[in-house]
Parts: sequence; C-alpha cells; structure tokens
Amino acid sequence: MAGNWQLWLRWSWRDLRERWVQVTVIALIIALGTGVYAGLGSTTPWRTNSTDQSYALLNMHDLRVEFTAPGYVSQEMLLAAVDSIPHTDWIDQAEARLIAPKFVDASTGSQDILVRGRIVGVDVSDQGPHIDSIYTYAGRDFNAKDDGQPVAILDSHFANYYELPASGTITLSDNEFLNEIEYVGHGTAPEYLQIVTDDGTYWAQNAYAVVFVPLQTAQDLTNQPGMVNNLVLTLGEGTERDVVYAELETALQEHFPGVGFTLTTREEDVVHEFVYMQIDINHQLYIIIAYLFLASAMFAAFNLATRLVEAQRRQIGISMALGLPRHLLMLRPLLVGAQIALLGVVFGLAAGLVMGKASEAWMKGLVPTPVYDRLFHFDIFLKAAILGLVLPFAATLLPVWRAVRVMPVDAITAGHLVARSGGLTRVATRVPLPGKSFVQMPVRNLLRAPRRTLLSVLGIASAVTMLVGMTGMIDTARNSIVSLEDEYYQDHPDRLQVFLNQPVPVNSEQVSSVALSPAVSNATAALRTAGTLSYGDTEFPILLEAMDLHNTVWTPTIIEGTVESDTPGLIIAPEAGRDLGVELGDTISLEHLYRQPVLSLNLPRRDAPLSLDLYDMQQTELPVIAFHAGLWRTNVYINFEDTHLLNMEGQANLVHIIPTAGTTPNEARRALFDNPNVSSVVSIQDSVASMQSILDEAISFLSWIQIAAFALAFLIAFNSTNININQRVREIATMFAFGLRIRTAARMAMLENLITGILGTLIGFGLGMAVVAGYYKFSMPVVLPEASFAVVVSIRTVLLSILMGVVLVALTPLLLVRRMRDMDLPAALRVME
Repeated sequence: MAGNWQLWLRWSWRDLRERWVQVTVIALIIALGTGVYAGLGSTTPWRTNSTDQSYALLNMHDLRVEFTAPGYVSQEMLLAAVDSIPHTDWIDQAEARLIAPKFVDASTGSQDILVRGRIVGVDVSDQGPHIDSIYTYAGRDFNAKDDGQPVAILDSHFANYYELPASGTITLSDNEFLNEIEYVGHGTAPEYLQIVTDDGTYWAQNAYAVVFVPLQTAQDLTNQPGMVNNLVLTLGEGTERDVVYAELETALQEHFPGVGFTLTTREEDVVHEFVYMQIDINHQLYIIIAYLFLASAMFAAFNLATRLVEAQRRQIGISMALGLPRHLLMLRPLLVGAQIALLGVVFGLAAGLVMGKASEAWMKGLVPTPVYDRLFHFDIFLKAAILGLVLPFAATLLPVWRAVRVMPVDAITAGHLVARSGGLTRVATRVPLPGKSFVQMPVRNLLRAPRRTLLSVLGIASAVTMLVGMTGMIDTARNSIVSLEDEYYQDHPDRLQVFLNQPVPVNSEQVSSVALSPAVSNATAALRTAGTLSYGDTEFPILLEAMDLHNTVWTPTIIEGTVESDTPGLIIAPEAGRDLGVELGDTISLEHLYRQPVLSLNLPRRDAPLSLDLYDMQQTELPVIAFHAGLWRTNVYINFEDTHLLNMEGQANLVHIIPTAGTTPNEARRALFDNPNVSSVVSIQDSVASMQSILDEAISFLSWIQIAAFALAFLIAFNSTNININQRVREIATMFAFGLRIRTAARMAMLENLITGILGTLIGFGLGMAVVAGYYKFSMPVVLPEASFAVVVSIRTVLLSILMGVVLVALTPLLLVRRMRDMDLPAALRVME
C-alpha cells in the first residue's frame, strides 16, 4: 500500500473532488498571489531593460555643456576648444546644439493650443543627430537638406496629448523672420523621454512643447548665426570620464573667459534621473502589493489544510491505531496541498501575464520609450512559481505534522465531542454574552476554534491592508496636490508667471510691457535664480525667489515666523527645515548667484540694450525668519529689498500677473505671445494639472489592485464560510431537525462572518495605515526628497474598507443559503462510531 503511489494519488484526488469548491477558491487565491507577484515583479526589469536599450539606441551623451543664458558662443570655437584637450582622442563624438525658449502655437481648427516650450537645434548632417538621436514615431526623420529650412519634428508627448496629426504647421514666438514652420513628424530624444520644464514641473506635456529643428534653422530663429549654447559628447570604451570632464572644464574656461557654463554627466540629466527614480518608486510599491497577496494566499492555504486535517482526524487516528507509519499518513493531505498549490501556480502564471500586460499598457502610456524589452522574464516567473508552490505547501505541512503527533485515541474521538469545550469556550462561559442563544452561538463558535478564527481574520486583514495601503497612498498624494493647489491658487487661480529673457530693472520698459498689457489687471515683479541651501553636512539645490512679500498678486503663506525683519532672512518650507535640522532663528548657508556687470550692447532689432554680465557663486549666512506652506523644499523666498545680496538690486526676471476680468489664462498668454521681452509664460493651473495627470494615471492602475483586493476578500470569506458549513453540517442539520428556520441559520453565519470581518478590518486598517506611513516616511524620501507629504486617509477609503472587510464578508453566507435548503438531514445526522 505504501508503495502504491497511484492509490495515494487517487485518494488525494477524491479529497479534491469532495472539496472542489474550496480547492478552486484556494487555487484562485494562490493564483492572485503568484500572478500579482509575477506580473508586477516582471515590470521592473522590463522597464529597466527597455530604458537602458532606449538610451543605447539613441546614443545618449556622456557629458553635456550648457552655457548660462544668454551665453551664445561660436560653434567653431567651441569645437576647437574640445579638440584642444589632452585626451581628445578619448572623445568618440561631439555635437554642438542651440536650445532656446519659445512660445509654441499649435492651434488647430478645434483646439486653441498655446504653450511655452523650447526649440532644440541639432546637427542634421549625415542623417544626424548622432548624439541624443531623435526617435521618430510618426512622419519622417531629418535629412541634410533640412538644415536652414523651416521644418521641425514635434515632441511626441505633446503631440499625442493634443492628438495632433503626423505633420502640420506651428508658430513660434519672438521670430522676426520666420514665424510659421512645418513639422514633419513626432519624435523624442533621450533628454525628453519624460517632459520636465525648466522650473521642475514633471509630466508637463499638456503645457510644454519641445520642437526639434536643424541647427542652422535654430540659429535663424534666434538671430544667432554660427552661434550655439549647448554641447554633447560621447566617449570611447575604456576611457576615464572624470579625466575628460576635468580637461574639458579647464579648456572651456580658457577659451571662453567670463562665460558661465554647467558641465554635467549623463546620470545628472534630470530626465534620466527621474525615469530611473520612477522605476525604483514603482518597484517598492509592487513589492508591497505582491507580498500582501502572497501572505493572503498562505493564510488561506493554511486555513484549508487545518480544516482538511480536522475533517480526517478520525481516519488518521484509526490508521495510526492499525500501525501505519506517521510519515505515510502525512502523504495524503500533503498531496492535496501540493496539488492545490500546483493548480494555483498554473492559474497564477496566466494571471501574471494578464497583470504584466496591464502594467505594460499603463507604463507605455505613462513613460513611452523607443524600445520595449520582452515582458516575460523566466527568472521572475520561476521565483513566483516556487513561492506559489512552497508557501501553500509549507502552510499545509504544519497542521498535518500536528495531527499525526496526537495519540490515536484522541484522534479517533468524534469531532463534535472534541470541539465542545476546546479553544476559548471557557472564556465565553465566564463572560456573559448579550442576546439569545442564536446570537451567542456564533461568538462561541469563534471562541472554540481560535486558530481557525485567527486565520480567517488574518486573511481578511491582509486584503484590507492592501486596499487601505494602496488607496491611502493615493489619498496622501491627492491631499498634497490639494494643499499645493490651495497654496498656488490662493485668491487667483488664473495667475500666470511671465519669465523675461534676462534680469532687468523693475522700472524698465521690459517689465512695463508686461505689467501694462491690456490683458493684465495686476502684476508684481520678482527675481528667481538657482542656489543651494546647506547646514552642517546637509545641502540641496533650491530655487531662490525675491519678491515684494506684501504685494497683492501672490505671496507664500506664512505658517510660522514673520516676514517683518530688519535684516535679510530666508523663508523656507517645513520640509527644508526638517531635512536641514533647523528651526526659526537658526542661521544657514545660502549659495547664490552674484552678478558682476561687464558691458551693455545696443543690438539691431532690440528694444533695449543687451547686458552682458558675469555671474559667479557666493555664499551668504542668513537666518531662517519664517516657514511657508509650500510642498517643495526647493522653494525659498527672500524680500525683494534683499536682492542686493546678489548684486542685483532692483532687478527682475519674472512677473506674476493676474488677467483682467473676463480674460482666460490662455487669452492672456496669447496677448503676450509676440512680446520680444518674454521667454515663456507659465499658467499655475497647468502646473497643478500636470501633477493631477500623474495622480490620475496612478489611480487608473491601482483601481485594478483594488478590484483584486475585493476579489481576494470575497474569496477568503466565501471559502471560510463554506468550510464552516462543511465542518458544522451535523450541528446545522440538528438545528434544522428541531425546526430552526434557514434564515436564522443564515443569520447566525452572517453574524459570525460579521465579527470576523470587523476584527479583520480593524487589524487590516491599522496595518494599511502603517504601510502608507512607512512608504512616505522611508521610501519616498529616498526617491523624492524635495517633497513633503502629510499621511491622510479619506472617508472614501474608510468606507471602502468597511464595505469590503465587513459588509462583503458578512453577506457572503447568503450565497450558501441554497445549499442549506437542499441539505440531506438524515445523511448529515448519521454518525459512524
């Protein structure tokens, strides 16, 4: 008998057939666990490999030089400076570019589209550009004949957002010779795999257009013949980038004294960093979701195994009394567990492909890349299969081992006699319970089998934890956006930020041309520059804005401290204070630009002289005089009177404006479209809308996780109820024989589930809150240290958790009413001793 594996398998198959409903449900729960793990687990290597291959295909630069505006230099001299470094042979390729801000009017017959943006002039000789190449999704590529012609390739993110055709015409501002140009395709480049604006707004395809043009065309559009302001290089294999970096920096300083520039590496590119940062953020989220599903599957398998062993305890006891070895007695239930796990894994791998495809479709829309790697990663699916087999099998092993270690006489004792006084029933006898017998019985049922109750509670708790964790993250993000909206909008949600070409005096014609525009009702000038805050060993980059802190257009909301100060001081975000470890009155170091005027030139076709200034960085120690209510630690403010610290007293490069009554932000932006002093106009509504679009994308994906969580909770509750009825069939039949109505029995089962659901929901809600808090406290600061998030859970999330963990679980017994009604009472009451 022991060696007849066919007999053991047939015996285990009989157990499977007898409990096919429970077996199917457990397999589906395991499928959800392994499927989510496999699907979401494959997404991270898929995205990483796709991004790596895309950057390789487009030959992303190793080093990039950006000259400080308006720092145009001779293209010929720049390439000569590159050739002058000692290790010039280490440079594989070098290409000069010209990048300039522009207004882009892409209006169609049905859409009024006017946004800020930039032109990117690239070398199109010999099918270029060869560094940071353009991948064309629609239309055609550039060719050498396009150089100097009014043709362009439109950024695909912007084009797809507004559903623009593959070719058409657009209009660029601040161009006296060629306003209208033709775009011949949609494309992207390594620096624009995600759209990030100059002021750090992410996912800005709704409000920012990148226009690729041939280099000579860009020089014509900006009236800068033979000039460039950007350089990209790639290095040969086996070369030392740090050495080339230092040599290039020295060469540029020697060839272009007094011209500011920034030299950065590939990893320092803001989009490159952001794309990989998003992969890390989503990976951590996927891990949380996957392991919560796997934990639920393990609880469910352990619950079924425990019930299965309890149902077979008499058979196990008789077999032990007949002398059958214990390790052979374990085979039958373990075979059942193994087959359930195998069935769950088969379902789970199919579910993993579905989940992976859903994640792939979401990511392709969120972060499109030119190259997409294979989604199926064998090692991830193999790991998911192993986990799906091992965890349920391990969950089955423990109750089976416990069952074969009891004395045969104890195992042979009838189950209805064993359970009468087990568990915590003594507690129920000592503590008076309210209600009649039919109300007390569900409570006593739960107390007499505490292990079984705990498993059901933990299974439901894991589903609630997942729901609260995922929706809580969305609630926190949504609350942050609402807070940001309140701070940015205040009393003027139609506010716009008008950026000037260069810093100019506040009483200059350039500022007046904006403030006195017929579309503007109120305006205030400001100065915004880059800088760095530091205290001790901590430092981070910031945007420093000097403004009149008593203007009537917009000022940061002060939540602590005061702006009334006799000496210069900083107004920082609470997150900046926490990260630096400073409080009001503490002195911190501000590294900022310091202007050194050189000369002023009167150029043709310019309304005002072009000032050529040198800028270097200086460090100033300033006290913290107030905290503002902003979300980002990068926003730092000083009083406009303190611009003398930058040697830019009375200078402005930004004007905050409020449109006149009846004028929309887009109409005000269009009114400033032809102003030669304006480089860009940013709508505050567009900035908030960009963040809202990120949230909407996340919600669209996490809604599938919520559906899976609901399905998981239902399956766990249904299986638990079904097993309870199977195990208590004799008790239920006895009550029916004494005239108990079916609805009363169903109500008792619902009450038992209600108690289980309440306990599971309370535990799951607490754990879910811990998941949300841990995610924003430990994970988010690593990948997004600039932002501050206050953890909140909305009423909707609370109601959803109650609906899933309490209401859905409590109503599950209604599905088994028909089974109670069709019960064979004589067969159920028959007991074989």
